[in-house]
Amino acid sequence: MGARLLCEGEDAQKENVMKEFQTIEIHPSPHLLTDSGLLYFRLGNYPLAIERFTKALEISNNKVRLYRYLGEANWRIRNYKGMARWNRKIVACFPNDIGGWQNLATAYKALGQKKQFTQATRHIDSINNRNVSSKESERIVSKFID
Repeated sequence: MGARLLCEGEDAQKENVMKEFQTIEIHPSPHLLTDSGLLYFRLGNYPLAIERFTKALEISNNKVRLYRYLGEANWRIRNYKGMARWNRKIVACFPNDIGGWQNLATAYKALGQKKQFTQATRHIDSINNRNVSSKESERIVSKFID
């Protein structure tokens, strides 16, 4: 009997999710688009997650969070160009973001871009050593901006 209640609860949950998705199509909001993207992400449907995050990006004020989600989703499908694109945007906004730089280095390594990989890893080292000034960090970041 407990399993049956669980299934009925899951059915109600699925129905609520479907209603929310219908609302997204009628009245898209950054919050709903991001949440549905995260749901698709958790389900392993990375292309749909990317689609939702990209739509949210068009109308959201919290772009860096979406850049992170997009970078991660692209990494999951081994789209290293996409991964690099979104992580370049992160480090352009936050030049000393170590996670953004590490992800960028990972993408460059996967793409076989040795020069960019070396520059990114050197920048990571400089952040770790706290030898980077704001001006120096901005100069390094400008090399990677599209």
